[in-house]
Order: sequence, then C-alpha cells, then structure tokens
Amino acid sequence: MKLILTVLALAAVAYAFEDAIPDTSVDWSQVKHLNPRIPVPFGLDKLIFKERIVGGWESEQNGLPYMAAIIVTKGTGNYLCGGSLVSQVDILTSAQCLLGASQAQVILGAHRLDVIEATQQRFYSSQFEIHHGYEPDLFINDIAAIKLQAPVQLNDFVSIVAVPRFEDAVHNFAGEVAVVSGWGLTSDAEVTPSEVLKKLFAEVITNFVCNFSLLGNIQATHICTSGEGNVGACAGDAGAPLVFEYMQIGVVSFSVDLGCEAQWPTVYTRLTSYLDWLETHTEAHIGNVLSSLTFFKPTHLESKIVGGEEVSANSISFMAGLFITKPTGLYLCGGVLISTKYVLTSANCLESSTSVEVRLGAHKVNKEESTQIRLTSTKFNIHGDWNSTSLTNDIATIVLPSAVTPNSSNVQENHLSLAHLANMKLILTVLALAAVAYAFEDAIPDTSVDWSQIKHLNPRIPVPFGLDKLIFKERIVGGWETERNGLPYMAAIIVTKGTGNYLCGGSLISQVDVLTSAQCLIGAFQAQVILGAHRLDVIEATQQRFYSSQFEIHHGYEPDLFINDIAAIKLQAAVQLNDFVSIVAVPRFEDVVHNFAGEVAVVSGWGLTSDAEVTPSEVLKKLFAEVIDNIVCNISLLGNIQATHICTSGEGSIGACAGDAGAPLVFEYMQIGVVSFSVNLGCEAQWPTVYTRLTFYLDWLETHTEAHIA
Repeated sequence: MKLILTVLALAAVAYAFEDAIPDTSVDWSQVKHLNPRIPVPFGLDKLIFKERIVGGWESEQNGLPYMAAIIVTKGTGNYLCGGSLVSQVDILTSAQCLLGASQAQVILGAHRLDVIEATQQRFYSSQFEIHHGYEPDLFINDIAAIKLQAPVQLNDFVSIVAVPRFEDAVHNFAGEVAVVSGWGLTSDAEVTPSEVLKKLFAEVITNFVCNFSLLGNIQATHICTSGEGNVGACAGDAGAPLVFEYMQIGVVSFSVDLGCEAQWPTVYTRLTSYLDWLETHTEAHIGNVLSSLTFFKPTHLESKIVGGEEVSANSISFMAGLFITKPTGLYLCGGVLISTKYVLTSANCLESSTSVEVRLGAHKVNKEESTQIRLTSTKFNIHGDWNSTSLTNDIATIVLPSAVTPNSSNVQENHLSLAHLANMKLILTVLALAAVAYAFEDAIPDTSVDWSQIKHLNPRIPVPFGLDKLIFKERIVGGWETERNGLPYMAAIIVTKGTGNYLCGGSLISQVDVLTSAQCLIGAFQAQVILGAHRLDVIEATQQRFYSSQFEIHHGYEPDLFINDIAAIKLQAAVQLNDFVSIVAVPRFEDVVHNFAGEVAVVSGWGLTSDAEVTPSEVLKKLFAEVIDNIVCNISLLGNIQATHICTSGEGSIGACAGDAGAPLVFEYMQIGVVSFSVNLGCEAQWPTVYTRLTFYLDWLETHTEAHIA
C-alpha cells in the first residue's frame, strides 16, 4: 500500500510538469535585453578580468514562487525584464523596464519561459505605475509597478514576497547575503535568455564602498551587492528582486559598462527608501514581515525548509509546532519543549499574538496523527527587552494549560521527550568544569610589564586630501573574546625598541619559529614571546614565555610600501606542544594558485578594540573577515596593493587595529596572511585590512624557518 501511495504521489507531481507546451507566442531569439550600464573612465576598459560565466545556478523548480518574468513591448521590439509579485494585483519592477512601453506580458509560476508550464499564470497589462521622479541617466528612482487586471491565484507555485516594514528603514543590510534571481544572460557571450530560472547568493556591501567602484554614482536610494567571484545580475535581469530572508530589499537597476563578468558591484533600487511610494501606488502590505509571508501560512506547510532532509518520524521528539493567531492571520513557528509546562520559542513569533495552538509529538504538523498532543494557550512570557527592530532578546516561552508527562517509560507511546540534562550528564559537566578551573585558577598578576606604557605599531598609508573629513559609524572594532586557548597557535610579542616596548601578534609555525611582520622587528633588539595565553596581564598556568634576539627579517622589506612585510623570531628552546600551545599549518606549494577571495578567515589578537582605546585588549579576541579580491582592495587602498598582499573586507567595522601587526590570518586551520597595514582613517573606518600573502613566501619560509611546507 505504501508503494502504491508513493507512485500516486509521484504521478501527481509529474502531472504538474509533464507535457509542457512549447510557447510559440514569443520568438526568444528576437527578445532584447535591457542592459543598464554607466560609462567606464578612460583606460579602465583595458583591465583583464577572469573569463567565467556569471555566477549562480538553476533554481529548484518553483522554489522562488514570487518571481515574475516580464516581456515588455516597446515600439516593434520585445524586451525581457524581471519582477516580483508584491500583492495579488501588483508586479514590482524597474522604471527603465516600463518607460516607453505599450504593453507587458507577466509570467508567474514559471521555471522555463520557452514552454507553457502547467504551473504558469500569464497576464497582459498596459497599466503601469512609473515613479514620477525617475531619472534614466542616473538610475535614480528606478522603480515601477505593473497593475494586473485580475488577481493572481496564490498556491505553491505563485506567492507574494514580503516588502520591508517601516521600521526596516534603519537597516542598510550591509554584510547580509541575499538572493538574486532571473532569466537574464548567463555570460557576456550569450545573446538569448537563460533556459531556466537561475539564482545566486550575493553579499550586500555598504554604499560607501560601492560608490568607489561605481564612480560616484551611488545615492542613498541605492543598495549594492558585491561582484566578487563573478556573481551579479546581467542583461535581462533589470527589475528582478533582491531578497533577504523572504523580504525583498532591492530591485535590479544597473552596473558599470564592463560586462557582467567584470566582478563589479550590482546596483539596486533600495526598497526601504520607497515604502511610502509602495503604499500609495500598490496594494503591497507594508507591515509585519510575517503577515506578508505566505511561506509561513498553514496552506503552504507541504513546502520544505531550504536545504536539509526529512527526519525519521518523531526522532526529534521535543519539537513543537506552533500555530499562532494574530490580528492579521494565522502563522506557523517552531518551538521546543523544555519542561512539562513550558515551550521555548522566539519573541518575534509571539508578539501581538492572541493565542497559540501547540502541537507536540508531530511529524506532519498539518495532519491529524495519533502521536500528537494539541494544547491551546493564551499565556506567554516575552522577554522584557525584546526589540523588534534590532531583533535582540528574541526569546519567549509559552505556558501550557496543563502539564504533559514525557519520560523514558512512555516516550515511544506518546513520542515526547524533554530537552533536558540527565543527572549523569550534569555530573560529567561539573567534573569537566572543575578540570578546566584547575588549569586557570590562581593566575598570577604579571607585574613585569606596565601595560599602560605599551605602545602599538599602527601601520597606515596616508589619506588623500579631504577624505579624513568623512564621518564613520562609531562602533568598536568587530570581534569578540575567543574561547580560552581556542587558538593555540597564537603568540603575543612584546618588542623592545630603544626605550619603549611595542605589542605585536604572531603565530607558532614550528617548535622554534614564531612568524610575525617585519615592521614589528625592524630596529628591535629583543622580543618576549608569550604562547598559550588568553590574558596578557596575568601569568596563566597555560603560558610559555620566551625571550629572543635572533630575528629573520625579509631582506627586501620596504617600510614605506609595506612590501615583503614578513619576519620570524627564532626561539632558543623548543616549545612544549599541548592542548594550549600548538603549531598552525602554513600553505602548501599547490596552494599558490588560490587567491582565497570570497573565503571567510579568522583574525585574532590583543590589539586595540576601538580608536578610542590606548591599552591592549584584556583578552584574546577574534573576528571572521571575508577575503576580497586584490583588484577591489586596490581601489580602496589607493593603488598600494601588490600581488604579495591579501586583503579582508572592513564591512561592519571589523578588522585589525593597533597592536595587531604581525597577527595571523587563518583559513581552515592554515595561515594565509600576516597582518600588515590599512589606511590612516582609524580602525573603525570600514576600510580593508591588508596582510602579507603567505603563498608568495613559501621559499622564504622553507629557507629561514623550520615550518613544514608540504
């Protein structure tokens, strides 16, 4: 019987997609593509870029049900654009798509455009709402809507995308990864649209950074994504949506006229700047994101979460399905049973709720199952400091009207369990904590160093006239306290130069070699190396301390340009390797071909945590930073980047600061860089951090250190 049902289910799915009818109403070879680009300054078009197709891949069939293809008729030609369904009668797109158009065909529920699929809904319209302030030369106010003559039928293949709330206007989304999708060209060599709907993930960058690449053409009403890795929109994608966490935040507008594969940012119309316009000219719901998301509604519970796989029935038995009633409708959230009377969930789910039906012991939460227990509650505890704008303190509990009785004796009977610690696990945890405490208790204050007198190397290149007048957000340098001895390769170096001491970072690359930067050791006559440390102001039991005056400084070091900024300290005795002190790997010779752009690496150190600080961090801190391409870095660093450098983005005010020179940049347990310099705008200016690229110095490492190079 199960086999028969499976066959019937597969047949039902096949019914929706089989025998798609070829679409002969459009000659796709004659469909043109809007390709909005700004001019390129003289000489920039001579740059050579990697020949790769525009990033992205085929979307799952109808996996982006808000997506609209738009065929616009202008004069005697047809043009392909993208769009999104923002209400049952409104398609959002760009003004450039509709300006001068006489008619638009809208195709919803499509995966392929060259066939008429059973899932598709097609509409013709000549009723357009084009922003009255649209300036085609500057792509300002590049937003428009198509009004459909009849409402679309919402289902699993066609649904509405949420638009921002008014409180979202404070967010710039920089650093977030959003989805771009469309049927546009997949490379500069193509002349016809993609056969299938494609999507890609692109990182939102700040307008300040984007403005450097886009030659001063970026306004506050724009939002940009990075082109790193050859990803971005291409001809035919104008008007397509940029979506972050099921909410549309942008409409594809333009890029620079270097082609789709030039790794330049893509520019979008920023939707948070047009909420009043949307409210006036469309029926889009500008309110709580949940109320706009048909994804969350019970009618769509057959849909899967993104990625993952179905679990075996009731194997996650503490899971709770929550059907939440709000004035605007019914919503689905998840929760976890944490005691016989309480279910843990998010404050976002319960805000403005009137009641919640809790379904425990469920596998298919929208079906009646014999294993389920269903309870309705109107009593909630929402965190007192929950902030719906910043999404901080997003936690809440539901008080059940009666206690459930899950335990090991009946867990198979009612398929419930508590997410709790058993007694044995608690005992083991206490013992583990005691063992950890043994290593760190009674740390001795370090009186050998007056930390208030420690200076910090702060390598910076000059700033062009006027750039220092820019105002940046006042935030601490990103990063947080690392777990105790979680980076056992990390070395603190106190360098004595003249009558002063300077703090640098370093890394243990062999039992007798600590790698750092040349700037740290040039002019020094002694260095104290501290390994196994978390705090530097105390002598911890895990620490090993060494003094050395034997330095290997690269003979080609150029301090004015920070070229060949690499050096090593030779220890007089081998370190003792253990859980607190260990060696970090260096690149292999075969790693020379990798530039690591787009990878996320770890930077760590005891340097200053803000421009206002004057003493080192009390504890070892780390941050995750994205490696960026040298060509992008060179634009920000005013032409000072060489092939021997590697850069990380400063987006979100993260990066190395004074006192971090010489510290390691580590990707997947392999050191790929040594902190070198940045621009002289302070650590919080969101400028890239520049490192010495280790793959260029493997011969040097092999000659001057005992590091193992495989």
